[in-house]
Amino acid sequence: MKNLFKIIPLLFLIWSCSSNQFKYTESPSGIVFSCNGIKKRVEFYGENILRVSVVGIDRLFKDSSLVVIANSKRTDFLTEDNPDHLILKTRGMNVKIDKNNGALVFLDSLNRIYFSEHPVKLPTLKDTLIADEHQYSIFQPFQITDGEGIYGLGQFQNGFMNYRNKDLELVQANKISIVPLLVSTNNYGILWDNYSHSEFHDGEDCTSFSSEIADQIDYYFIAGDNMDGVISGYRKLTGKAPMFSKKAFGYWQSKERYKSFAELHDVVKKYRENNIPIDNIVQDWRYWGDGKYWSSMYFEPEFYSNPEQNIKELHGQHVDLMVSIWPCLGDKSEIFQEMETNGFLYNQNHWCGGKVYDAYSPKAREIYWKHIQKGLAEKGVDAFWMDGTEPEFSSTDDQEVTEKEILKVGKTHAGSAAKYLNTYSLVTTDGVYRQHRKYTDKKRAFILTRSAWAGQQRNGAVSWSGDVSANYSNLKKQVAAGINFCMAGIPYWTHDIGAFFPTGRGGMYPKGIEDPAYRELYVRWFQFGAFSPIFRSHGTGTPREVWQFKNRDPKMYEALLKSLKLRYRLLPYIYSETWQITSNDYTLMRGLPMDFAEDENTREIADEYMFGQSFLVKPVTKNMYYEIPSLPDAVPAENLQTPDNKPGMQVTFFEGKEFEKELYQGVDKGINHNWGGGGLPQGVPETNFSARWEGSVIADESGIHKFGFTSDDGVRIWFNKKLVVDEWKSGSSTYYFSKDLEKGKKYPVKIEYFQGKGGAIARLGWFTPAYARNQKALSKFDSVYLPQSKGWYDFWTNEFYTGQQTVSKEYPIDIFPLFVKAGSVIPYGPEVQYADEKTDNPMEIRIYAGDNGAFTFYEDEGNNYNYEDEKYNTIEFRWNDDKKLLTIGESSGNFEGFIKEKRFKIVLIDSTQQGEDKNIKAQKEIFYVGESMEINFN
Repeated sequence: MKNLFKIIPLLFLIWSCSSNQFKYTESPSGIVFSCNGIKKRVEFYGENILRVSVVGIDRLFKDSSLVVIANSKRTDFLTEDNPDHLILKTRGMNVKIDKNNGALVFLDSLNRIYFSEHPVKLPTLKDTLIADEHQYSIFQPFQITDGEGIYGLGQFQNGFMNYRNKDLELVQANKISIVPLLVSTNNYGILWDNYSHSEFHDGEDCTSFSSEIADQIDYYFIAGDNMDGVISGYRKLTGKAPMFSKKAFGYWQSKERYKSFAELHDVVKKYRENNIPIDNIVQDWRYWGDGKYWSSMYFEPEFYSNPEQNIKELHGQHVDLMVSIWPCLGDKSEIFQEMETNGFLYNQNHWCGGKVYDAYSPKAREIYWKHIQKGLAEKGVDAFWMDGTEPEFSSTDDQEVTEKEILKVGKTHAGSAAKYLNTYSLVTTDGVYRQHRKYTDKKRAFILTRSAWAGQQRNGAVSWSGDVSANYSNLKKQVAAGINFCMAGIPYWTHDIGAFFPTGRGGMYPKGIEDPAYRELYVRWFQFGAFSPIFRSHGTGTPREVWQFKNRDPKMYEALLKSLKLRYRLLPYIYSETWQITSNDYTLMRGLPMDFAEDENTREIADEYMFGQSFLVKPVTKNMYYEIPSLPDAVPAENLQTPDNKPGMQVTFFEGKEFEKELYQGVDKGINHNWGGGGLPQGVPETNFSARWEGSVIADESGIHKFGFTSDDGVRIWFNKKLVVDEWKSGSSTYYFSKDLEKGKKYPVKIEYFQGKGGAIARLGWFTPAYARNQKALSKFDSVYLPQSKGWYDFWTNEFYTGQQTVSKEYPIDIFPLFVKAGSVIPYGPEVQYADEKTDNPMEIRIYAGDNGAFTFYEDEGNNYNYEDEKYNTIEFRWNDDKKLLTIGESSGNFEGFIKEKRFKIVLIDSTQQGEDKNIKAQKEIFYVGESMEINFN
C-alpha cells in the first residue's frame, strides 16, 4: 500500500502532462513552453551554454543572480517541430524537448547524448513559507549514462574523487566549501544556481539536485569539447580568474600566530640567513590587540607600532605581508560603531564577542573596505586573509551546526538568511576585490578565504581546506578535496601544510616537530604543498618554519629544502600556466580524467593529479619511517549509530558535573571535540558541564579493535553494557580498552563525561585490525598509476615508462612520485631566494621526447594589472618529435623592464637515445634575441 501511494502521483503527473497541449513561444535567445502546470524557459548563453528555468504556470521568471554575470545571447538556432518533440539546434548542440512531459535531452551536433532530464521522474516545485516569504522547495532529477565519471561540486573531506552513487549535502562548513558545478567525462557541466540548503544525489534511480528555498528551478547546461571547455563555459558565465602577483606562487610562511613585528622580522631574517627561499609571511589574528577590537583593521601600537615602516622593511627583504581579517567586528572598534549606526550588523553573537557585518549590503561592503584601506592597505599590507567566511558564529566544524547558526541571522540585506545560506563568502570577497581594484591598479589583489561559492574565482580569491588535523588519512583526503574543488571551476586552492591541529580533533602528534613521526608527516605534506596552486604552511601548536628543522633533523630539513627549491625552479612553468588560467580558463590542479578521459582507470583515482600540462603528482600519504603515535583515529560517524538508527551518537549535555540539569540534546556525528576554542551547543557553558553519549558501534571488519577515549576530565564508558573505563576525576589522559568485534554487529555504547575548569576535550578513537596490519611492517615503496599516453619519465631519474600501467618504486623521504609526460616542454628557472630575484643564470628549457609538444612561456611586470592592457610577453616553444626539432617563436609583446635577449640552456631527455647521463641526449646553450629560431637535435 505504501509503494502504491508513491506510484499514484507519478502516474498522475505522466497522464496529466500527456493530456496537455504543448505550447511554446520563441525569442531571440530561446523559448518558453508550458506543460503539466509549469512553465519552462530554455535560454541560450552561447552556442554551447543553456539556462533552464522552471516556475509554476502562474508565476513570472526571475533573472537576478549573485553567481552568473553573463546575459543570455541572441543565438542563431533552428526549431524543428515534430509530433512528439520540439528540437532546438545550434552549430554547437541540439536540445530535444519531449512534448509529453517537458523533459529535455541535451545532444551534441551529431545527436550524441550528453545527458538528459529524467524521462519519468519530473521536476517538482512545492510552495513553502520561509521567513514570511512565499518560495518554492525544488527538486530536479536527471538521467546520466552508466559509464561517465562526475566531479567538482567543491571541497569535501570525504576522500572521494568520482561522485557516482554518492550523496552530498551542499552546505558550507569549516573544511567544506561548496561550488555547485558538476563536470562530467561526457564533457558537460551543470551549474546549479541556488543558494539555500541543497542536496546532490546520484544513484540507480536518478541523479538530482534539490534545494529548500527557490524562486524557480534554475540551472545552466554547459557543453565542451573536453572538461577544460566546460570550465571555460562556467567562467564565461560567472567571471574570469584574474592574475595574482608572481610572488604569490612562491612560499608563504604562516602560523597561529606571530605576536609582533619584531617576531615577523626575526622569522624573515632567519630565512634569508639560511638561504631558504620565501616570498610571503602571514600575520594571523590579534594584531589589533584586545578582543573588543576584533578585526578593527588597525595595528595596535604596543607590539605592532609604526606599521608603515615595519612593512616597508619586510618589503626591503623581498617579502610580502598578508594579514588576517574577519567578518566579525569587536564592539569597541571604529568599524563596529559605524556598522552599528547604519544597521549593518547581524543580531547574532559570534564566539569572539563581536558581531558579523551584513556583506549583502553594498554600503556595508564600502564601510568594510574603507577601514581595510585606511588601516592596512595604506600601510603597505599586500594581501588579505578573510577568515571565518561561512560565516562562522560559534563553530563551523559541522554542517548542521553551521546552518543553524546562520539561520539565526534571520534577514540579510538581500533577503532571508535561509535563502542566501551559502553565499556569504562570495559577496564579502566581491566587496574587497572590487574596492581594491578601485583603490589601486599597481598591486594585484590576493584574498585567502575559508569558504567559497560559484563565481568566487572572479574576486581574486584562494580557498584553503580549513582547520584540518594532523594524520595521514587527512593528508590523503586533502588531495581529493583540492582536485574536486579546482574541477568545480575555481582554480586557486591551498591547505595548511602539516595540518592546523597537530594534536586534538584527530591530530595525532602532541609533541609537534619534537616528534620525528610528525616531522615525517610534515615533509610529505610539504611536498604536496610544493605542487599545489598556492604553497603555504600554517597551523597551531608547533613551529612551522623550515629552518626550525635544521638542527632537529638534518635529513628532514634537506628534504624540505629539496621540494622548496624545486618549487622555485618551476616558477617560470607555474607562472606561465597561471596565465593560461586567466587568458584561456585553464586549470592548474587537474584530476586525471581532465586529460585522460578515455582511460577509465583514472575515474576513481583520488590521490594523483596533473599539475599543469606536464607533471603527474602523487603525494606520499602513508608513513614509511616512523610508527604513527598511539593516539587512534577518531571513530567515523558511519561506524556509530544512535538508538533510533541515525549516523552518530545521541548526546545530551547537562549543567554541572553530575548531570544536574539537562541543557541540550541532539545527534553527535562523531565524538571528536576540542571545545577550548568554542563550538559547544548554544546554552552549554564552557566549564562545569557534563555530557552523555548513547548509541552503538559497528565495525567494518572482524577482529581486535583497540579503543581510546581522550579526555581532559572525568570519563566512564560502558561497552556492550559492561563498565570498561571508570576514571571520574580531573586530569587529561587517553584511556584504552580492547574488544574483539564482529563485522556488521551492533555493540551498545554509553559514555559519560564531565568538564571542569578548561580545555574541554572529548574524543573517541580506535585502532582497527586494518590499522594494526598496516603497522606490522613499514615500507618505503609506493605505487602510482601512469595513464594512457605516449609515455612518462620519472622526474628524479629520467627513466621512461609506457602509459596505462602501475609502477611501484621506493620513495625515500626526499622524493615522491613525480612523473613528466612525454612531449613536455618545461621552462626550468635558476635557483633564487624570491620569485622576482634577478639572475644572469640561463633558464633551462627541458624537453621530454616521445611525443610532439608545446609550451607558451609568459612574463610580465609581476604585480600590477598592466597585463589587462596587453603589457606582457609570450614565447612559444614547439617540439617536433619526429624531426627532433625545437622551434622557439618570436617574442610577441613588451612591458616595462622587458628584456628581449635571453640565455637558454636546452636539455633534451630522450629514452630512445642514451647519452652520458641516463636518458639525457644533449644539452645546448643558446643566446636568444627575440626572433624565431630552430634548434635541431638530429
